[in-house]
Amino acid sequence: MSITRGYFNERFDTEWRRAHRAKTAISILMVNIDHFKKVNDNYGHPCGDVCLRCVANTIQQTLRRSCDEVFRYGGEEFVVLLANTDLDGAIHIAELIRRQVDMLEFLFDGNKIPITVSIGASTAIPNSVDDAQSLFGNADKALYEAKLAGRNKVCARPIEA
Repeated sequence: MSITRGYFNERFDTEWRRAHRAKTAISILMVNIDHFKKVNDNYGHPCGDVCLRCVANTIQQTLRRSCDEVFRYGGEEFVVLLANTDLDGAIHIAELIRRQVDMLEFLFDGNKIPITVSIGASTAIPNSVDDAQSLFGNADKALYEAKLAGRNKVCARPIEA
């Protein structure tokens, strides 16, 4: 997993410009660990740190292409960058990630801790500078919808052309 926000911004900018030139889709997934505050409150921050690494590794292992990457976005949130991926493909990958995390056998100090994620997906075929912010805004709205739908869900919002 790439850890710096600066590196993510560089990679996203590169992939956005590439998608713009090629007129291909680019997708992002906003992945949030459900009830993460409870993990920290009940088991301590060392457990939360291990949980973050475990989820990040699970996401990275689920990605099949070398150009697909996961980045820590902040707190208990990750962003997955999916170049040349349409919305159906993004939803498929998001569901794979959701299921893999749900199946984790996360143990800490002898305690089995259930971990799930909610995921918001969005896709665009770039045609202007403003679309990049719309892509993030739509993914964030979709993530919020997944949380409202009961968590451990995937929701998607394409950018309207």
